[in-house]
Amino acid sequence: MTRTGHAPDRLGTHRSPHRVRGEFGWCGAPRAGPVTGWEEPFWYQMEAFVRPMVRAGSTINVLISGGAHRPAATRWSGREGADVRGRTEVEGNLNHGGEAAAAAPRSPLARVFDDALVTAGARADVGDRVAAFVDVARRYQEPGRHFHTLRHVAEMSAALRVLLAAEYRPPTERAAHACVLAVYFHDAVYESRLADNEQRSAELAIDVLARLGCPAAIGAAVARLVLATASHRSARPDEALVNDADLRVLARPPAAYDRYVRRVRREYGWVGEQAWREGRAPVLRGLLDGPVYATAWARRSWEPLARLNLARELHALG
Repeated sequence: MTRTGHAPDRLGTHRSPHRVRGEFGWCGAPRAGPVTGWEEPFWYQMEAFVRPMVRAGSTINVLISGGAHRPAATRWSGREGADVRGRTEVEGNLNHGGEAAAAAPRSPLARVFDDALVTAGARADVGDRVAAFVDVARRYQEPGRHFHTLRHVAEMSAALRVLLAAEYRPPTERAAHACVLAVYFHDAVYESRLADNEQRSAELAIDVLARLGCPAAIGAAVARLVLATASHRSARPDEALVNDADLRVLARPPAAYDRYVRRVRREYGWVGEQAWREGRAPVLRGLLDGPVYATAWARRSWEPLARLNLARELHALG
């Protein structure tokens, strides 16, 4: 199997014979030029989703959705000649395995979520675990989301892996997977008009993890980590990991940081410009008032650029 061209901006849908429907949306503009560094999750997500079905000889139906920024050539080809071009919706007719194979997580995000559940002690069967991921994924595709999407989950997951690898004293395996689950749940409930999104997300995490048979201690740990992202103040090492991963976007190159700001602004489109400036400025000052990051590695590697970006945005607000 080979791939050519530029990264698509949206991975659409996957349907198993059990009508389990996973919607893995990327909610972002496609990128011109070669795919490097931060954009790799887009390739990884789409390719890893399509590759197993092509190898297994499954039928892949590709529906092209419209869009002014359609890449000229984006293709995965294999024995079945499956092609993926531009902005797509992908439906896989999984003809090749039993029920377990059909229900097994297929995307990288789904597999990481499932691995974390199993390591955390979930006793539910694979179908229930997949259904839980599908529900979480759909939440990140709700109308009105422009930054707090699955793109953010993927980027935050990548940042968390970096931070876990850099830790001198990494957490236990189960504690690390609680951090992973917190990444998935931390913005599962998001409505820019509400002030208690993190509380609602934490409650959702406790409910879902309990239904999946995870120990109560895991649900409580994940909820605590989710709640910590409300203020980004870290009282424990695991909170520092999750919070720093959440704030990774602040240390992106200026153009990427500006895209992040525009996307957040769109989520607050109901707020007038003056009110936006008056509300955003204190947030930026709060981040600049002390270290942005809590882990030693993030302070060394991300802090300088994050502070430049934050100060630049604050200056632009006037």
